[in-house]
Amino acid sequence: MILIPNNAARWQLKQLRPKLNDPSDILEQCRRVKTLRHLAKSRVCDLSSEQSILVDDIIPAPVALPNIERFADTRINRLYIPHPQARRHLTCDTFQDVFLVYHDGRFCIFKEGAIDIRSTAVPGQKAMNAVAKGQFSSPGPGAFCGDHWLPDNPAHFISDQLTRALILRDRVGMPSGRIHLPESRAPVCNFLRQQLDPAFKTLEPDQVHFFPELKLLSSSRFDKPQGHPFWYLDPDILAIVRASAQRNFRAGPPEGSKIYLSRTDATRRRMLNEPELIGRLQALGVKPVLMSQLSGPDQLGAVYNADMVIAPHGGALLNLIAARKGTRVIELFTPERGTLAFAGIALALGLNYDFQFGQPDQTPQEHDQPWRADIEAMCAMLARI
Repeated sequence: MILIPNNAARWQLKQLRPKLNDPSDILEQCRRVKTLRHLAKSRVCDLSSEQSILVDDIIPAPVALPNIERFADTRINRLYIPHPQARRHLTCDTFQDVFLVYHDGRFCIFKEGAIDIRSTAVPGQKAMNAVAKGQFSSPGPGAFCGDHWLPDNPAHFISDQLTRALILRDRVGMPSGRIHLPESRAPVCNFLRQQLDPAFKTLEPDQVHFFPELKLLSSSRFDKPQGHPFWYLDPDILAIVRASAQRNFRAGPPEGSKIYLSRTDATRRRMLNEPELIGRLQALGVKPVLMSQLSGPDQLGAVYNADMVIAPHGGALLNLIAARKGTRVIELFTPERGTLAFAGIALALGLNYDFQFGQPDQTPQEHDQPWRADIEAMCAMLARI
């Protein structure tokens, strides 16, 4: 094992309510578990040699959502939207002569028996052996844009990780070829990365990488459970990403279609009555679209060409970045799960945003509770438009 996520290590140690960062408590008990004993002589410390403040100010909330109070009795994360002001605080940490390894949404920075306090994982025995044998890559000075979110989710790769790459390039002044993104298998993620800057690098997962100098933005850390940082709503960043998302579709007039972004292939937050909903929507002229079957350009094109987008909360809504101003958007929520991140994108882009709640099913699942959309309310809403 090359990397052991902090939450997995704490599960083995039977530690409850773990922090995602700061693996100090794991090392205190690592001798108890065979897969952690190689860390017995390791310690946790702050390996950053320099920290620079990029932004620290108070600004008006980036967006305002009418009827935000309707979310108060749900478990949906309202993020920064209910507050009249928000603090923008962003720092850049610099490390010298460190190793980095990551897998999906976890990463570890370490050197000479020391693990950085920001790490969301600890190195496995395989990583230690690779360092001892000199089996690691040396990409030179660079930056890493990963965090605790899965890079295959377009919402997180584009809103969080790709946003960091733009900040590092445009505000820190790093050359694009030194900026490393996590590997993503999502077509729209890779397409937008190429559109924005083909010089951005992809760092190989499950490999040890040595950086003589490494930069990491503080938004890569998980210090508070507030969900997304809101840097993706920065007007300059948003304009750059939107222009890249729309670049291929401006030559001809939009189709003006009405589409529903289906989640029939989802394993999380399954909508149990989705086939019935799709049938009713088709009768009203709304075309179902399964984004997972489309290429990156086709996903963005479907949204660009639409006058109306209806979708359950999920990563496919990141494609709203390509929507034209005034496009009508209706987001469907289960009150048990979700965030207002896509509402923020829609409002910041000048889209006509609305939402609707369904109901959770009675039988809970291991990860995410399935739910049912309010089909009659949905059809009534469309009849009023």
